[in-house]
Amino acid sequence: MPGLPIAGAVSIVSTHILGGSFGPGKTIRASDRVKRRGGDNRGLEARVAKLEATTEHIQRDVNDLKIEVRGLRADLKSEVTSLRADLKDEVTSLRADQASLRADLKMEITNLRAESRADFRLLFSGLLTVFLGVLGMLVKIFNVV
Repeated sequence: MPGLPIAGAVSIVSTHILGGSFGPGKTIRASDRVKRRGGDNRGLEARVAKLEATTEHIQRDVNDLKIEVRGLRADLKSEVTSLRADLKDEVTSLRADQASLRADLKMEITNLRAESRADFRLLFSGLLTVFLGVLGMLVKIFNVV
């Protein structure tokens, strides 16, 4: 029964134990069971040996699983630590980029304001020049002097 799944082994063990007259204050000896069934010790010994082998196999599997889980925990812990460090570096980098972009944006806005002031002055002086030119033409056309 080495290939027996854990649930099957537990079922066999519980059936074997519960099949006897166990209970509070009651015990049963293997020799009493053999006498009641009219069998010999060899059948019982073989079944007990199978159960022991199955139990040992289950214990080995459980121990192997514990070792694997410990290894997986260690791997997971190191991966999480690595990811945290990477994330912290990325956040720091993003914050630095954000501060740099903010400074660039402020500089661009300042330059645009200065350019718009210069453009306004240039446009206003052009408009004033056109107005004076039109006014001069009107004076010349209507000879108003």
